[in-house]
Amino acid sequence: GGDWLASLPPVKSIMLADLPVVLILDGISPDVWLEALHSLDHTGLQARTQWARLTAAPKTVDAVAALFGFDHDPMLEFADRNIPYQQAKGNEEHNLADLIVPFVADRPAVVRLAMIDRIAHNRGIPLANMAAVLAGTLNKQIPPLLKLCTEYDRRLVITTDHGLSLDKGGLTHGQGGVYEQAIPRVESIAR
Repeated sequence: GGDWLASLPPVKSIMLADLPVVLILDGISPDVWLEALHSLDHTGLQARTQWARLTAAPKTVDAVAALFGFDHDPMLEFADRNIPYQQAKGNEEHNLADLIVPFVADRPAVVRLAMIDRIAHNRGIPLANMAAVLAGTLNKQIPPLLKLCTEYDRRLVITTDHGLSLDKGGLTHGQGGVYEQAIPRVESIAR
């Protein structure tokens, strides 16, 4: 895996000028992403996964800053730029699109879905079940997000901030390696 990781280009900053809707899936390793991707049903998402190498520390604040090319804490950077940033657990009854619809008319919108990272830290479900949980959530959330993006002529970006590694203490991140630093990104242009 190390050779593959080294061959990947560094993460490119997500450009905000064209007002995208960005969904950050917190703590998704490449194996979980690839398995979940095969379980997406009729979401309407027609895009290919692009891979990049996270060069920042695989920790949430550093990694989110790297995704957008920020030099400082991303929460401060989003606030300074008047960019709505929503955090969701992933078990909400409403669609994530409902969180951002008040903002998307004239600004980019960013939603961080913390479900998998939270489950990993709390040892909520086994690693073998994470892809199914992620796929179930994406099957519910992607269609309304794509509809919103189509309505407002926006690009939908789905990515992760960092992945997770399995060690003797359980799932963790912050040490680096292919499972933490290989970052998938899917971009769909709604039309």
